[in-house]
Amino acid sequence: MDFGSLTAAIGIPFGSADLVLAGIIDSVDYVLSGITAVAGNVLSSFGS
Repeated sequence: MDFGSLTAAIGIPFGSADLVLAGIIDSVDYVLSGITAVAGNVLSSFGS
């Protein structure tokens, strides 16, 4: 039994999940800032 390859096999999915989670958070943040910018533009055009 090679414990090194076992921990590597277990570690890869956890690492990927961590990257995926970070990517999702980044995407949500990007989308929210985009929505905020669009909403700001729409509101300012109505206000003028």
